[in-house]
Amino acid sequence: TGKSISNFSLSEADWEQLKPYNNNKTFDVTVSGTEFQVTLPDTNTPTSLYPDFTLSEGAALYYVRKAATGMTDVQADKGVTGDTIKDAKVAAYDANGEGTDALAGDELSNGAIFLIADEKLAYDIDNDILENTDYDTIKNTYKGNFVQYTLKVTEKDNTEHRLTSLSADDGKVQATLVGNDQSVIDLSVPYSYANTGKEFFFDFTVDKGAYLGAKNDTSTYELYSDGKMDVDADGNVVLDASATPTGFGENAQFRVIETAANSGKYKLQVGGGSSWFDVTVTPTNTNGQVVIRVTAEDNTYTEYGIGKITVRDAETGASLTSAKVNDVQASIGTKVVNATLNYGANLGQVTLDLEADYMATIQVQDASGTALYDANKKYDFSKGGKIIVTSESGKETTEYTLNLTTGDMFSDVADDQWYYDYVLEAAELGIVKGNPDGTFKPNDKVTRADFALMTVRMLGVDEDSLEFTTTAFTDVNDETYNAAAIQYCAEKGLIGGDGDGKFRPNDSITRQEAAKIMAEALELTETDDELFADDSLIHEWAEDYVYQCKAAGIFGGDAGTGNFRPTDAISRAETAKIMVVAYNNK
Repeated sequence: TGKSISNFSLSEADWEQLKPYNNNKTFDVTVSGTEFQVTLPDTNTPTSLYPDFTLSEGAALYYVRKAATGMTDVQADKGVTGDTIKDAKVAAYDANGEGTDALAGDELSNGAIFLIADEKLAYDIDNDILENTDYDTIKNTYKGNFVQYTLKVTEKDNTEHRLTSLSADDGKVQATLVGNDQSVIDLSVPYSYANTGKEFFFDFTVDKGAYLGAKNDTSTYELYSDGKMDVDADGNVVLDASATPTGFGENAQFRVIETAANSGKYKLQVGGGSSWFDVTVTPTNTNGQVVIRVTAEDNTYTEYGIGKITVRDAETGASLTSAKVNDVQASIGTKVVNATLNYGANLGQVTLDLEADYMATIQVQDASGTALYDANKKYDFSKGGKIIVTSESGKETTEYTLNLTTGDMFSDVADDQWYYDYVLEAAELGIVKGNPDGTFKPNDKVTRADFALMTVRMLGVDEDSLEFTTTAFTDVNDETYNAAAIQYCAEKGLIGGDGDGKFRPNDSITRQEAAKIMAEALELTETDDELFADDSLIHEWAEDYVYQCKAAGIFGGDAGTGNFRPTDAISRAETAKIMVVAYNNK
């Protein structure tokens, strides 16, 4: 019966993850009595905003009426048939963080009507029980099942327009506001930035509601703190490389260069690619130079010029200060890095977390060659590797040899367990792998998707060579875990779906399902006439497969009972045995 709302806000960000970025503004909505109260800018009032809120369990929020007198039906552009409010539900950001339902037009107008329905009313609305029922009838019928709110919009501009902080690249570029009115920016930059013209985005804060821009004689372009961001396919916030201009424009970058060769004097430029413009040294806009401007919501502004630019002495340190390999802390010697990884670690897929002396450059050498260190890359150290650290001055270089070893066994697989040898052999064959924490988790159940992948490995197929295109399974696509292995097994006739055309990749695989896959994969024909004690429980379609696997020694009955347990799920330890025996039967 709950029908309350909390944490209500309206944002310009079309992804929840982007609220702190791209100069997106978020406006808090206050619930006061039966009003939703929000203050929006007056001069440049947003035309659409994405709602975010928390409702009582089962409750739903609907926009039900325009603010204009006499409008008793739902807004037409919601695709509503008749006077139903089903299609007028207001959605917050979805589970991935994407905004799917921006409020716009009448929905943001002063006096707009919203309704919060409790679970009962929301269910009836969403299941068409109230189809073609007008809003007034719903209100009279469900008096205790909803709360109606009126939107009260106050339009008021924030009028402050000051730069409150400025730096770049985690403080490598430092800025100080000076002058009587603090409208001049002094900069301190690393030697390598000025020496190479390294491009960077400023990291800044300004007064509430204001934005930082770069203005020339004809245009003002908005700048974004740390650059314009986007959301990738995994929901992570990443730099929107496509938004970086090739010249002066929105989201422009900056660089510091000498005013003339060997002059020892420097200037700040803004732009991108091969097109760069000088930033004025005084807070004015003259001679085609660019001025830095902070603009308030009412379009008043403060302009900033560039004062003294100091280039710091080149740093001389060239040592690693910290190194982790696959999240394992490594020991750093004079010219060697040692790390013992968890048992079963794939040395061809290794992650690094490296830190070095201030402003030093790190390069990594693996099987693919030598390149700048990338924290997101998986390196191939199967044939060894090196880490090269070069000082900012370029005069000092330290080359470290990377020595990687692996543990003797998974930490949770003891040598007195019945499955020890099977797990050891299966790991050595590359059929099973451990977890990042060095465990095997022998008692965990195995999913149908994982069993398909282990089968591929057992057959000696290079899993990295497999590429998913399509399958007949309705619940398997290119985002499904182990999709390529599932497709391979399906094409080889090793696996099938259920009656609904689904594979159920995340379901635990049963013993009789595993028997079918093994029998088909190994093309078994010989059977065993001695029946399991619970033979009557084996499904008819699985009988031949089960007894073919029994004859091959892949499956046996339980000690003491002789039961096969056909519908029981298989553990990782049992799967290790199955795969090793199957491998030796190929």
